[in-house]
Amino acid sequence: MFSRGEYWCVMQREDKLHWIHYDATKRQLLARGDADSWQSLPAPDAARIVFVPTGHRIRVVEIDLPKRNRRRFMHSLSFALEERLLRDAECYHFVTIASTRRTSTANVGVLECDGLESWIDDAARGGFVLSMVVPDYLCIPAPDPDSWTIDVGEEPFLLRQASSGATLSGSLEDTPPAGLMLALEHARERPLNLRIRVRNKAQKQLVEQWRSRFEALELSMTIAQESAGRALWLAAQLAVTRAPNFLSGPYANKRAQLPWRSWLPAAAMAATLIFTLTTGLLLDTHRLTKEHALVSNAIEQTYRSAYPQVKNLVDPRFQMEQALRRLRATEETQPKNSLVEWLMLLAPSFDGAYLVSALEFDQDSIRIEVVVTDVEALNALRQRLSQFAEVKIVGREQGNDGLIGRIRIRKSV
Repeated sequence: MFSRGEYWCVMQREDKLHWIHYDATKRQLLARGDADSWQSLPAPDAARIVFVPTGHRIRVVEIDLPKRNRRRFMHSLSFALEERLLRDAECYHFVTIASTRRTSTANVGVLECDGLESWIDDAARGGFVLSMVVPDYLCIPAPDPDSWTIDVGEEPFLLRQASSGATLSGSLEDTPPAGLMLALEHARERPLNLRIRVRNKAQKQLVEQWRSRFEALELSMTIAQESAGRALWLAAQLAVTRAPNFLSGPYANKRAQLPWRSWLPAAAMAATLIFTLTTGLLLDTHRLTKEHALVSNAIEQTYRSAYPQVKNLVDPRFQMEQALRRLRATEETQPKNSLVEWLMLLAPSFDGAYLVSALEFDQDSIRIEVVVTDVEALNALRQRLSQFAEVKIVGREQGNDGLIGRIRIRKSV
């Protein structure tokens, strides 16, 4: 079942391949045509290919299931069918067919391994790998348990039952084909309704003459006229029906061998390139992270050196930029009382004998903490500064490096 996307349905028609390119998402035909061989099939290499052989080479066998250990019994189908096979069981491939009803029997599709392998090999020679193999009559959606579907639009006729089906030989006449009557006679449970598909009015008129024959068997008959050819009709059914895939068991691996091998070199190069780029990106990220940490640490040290009195340090760069903006705003609004002007005014009064250890500034005054040798040196500094401003010694104490004096300076008006 392909509920989405595109697929190619390929059918064997005598010595040619008839193909249908179908879009399951839009439920529409994209293209169709005939090809002389798989080599001339116009499908891309990675296309989903469904091969639909005629059902003559695939038959469905009904077997009884035990009441217990059914799963184990299903693994030994070859032994259960051994008496019904013309050749050794190893020469056949078995596929269980899902049913729309729950019974004590199981239906098993039987196909010779040689035939399946020849289909796979033929497609491989054309550069394709089959995604699905299903006989034509199993492409038809399974009807209700009490109904059968018969397609008589083209020969051979197709019969679809709830869990089985068959290809019926014969030509369309005013009487039911012998194969259909034989299937009705051997059916464990005879259907109540027959849904017969035809393509035109002429076929419908012939099939209409079957009604009296079926009524005698207490069977109702419904005729559906559809103009679409069988190939297109079956291709469209694959989008809505859960058809069994005969590429199972030992052939499932062959189905999975899509033409990805040709892409291996490019994929390896792409993987190498991605690995190289990823490694380089990780190394660059690590280097940038390390450099960012070093720069952040340098900014923090610079800020602490410039503003030792600040204890709450959150974002040193932002705080430093904020302090600079405040200083610039002060200089622009009151240039006469700016810090730069204060420093230019007071700097000549200091020489190597004085060590300024701290400085606090506001717009009206400046507070300086200076280290001197003794009280006389502190008084001499006060006298020097008094020439430019109002100076007051607000405190002094003896430190390890000398006398620490605290001076408050107010600019003279």
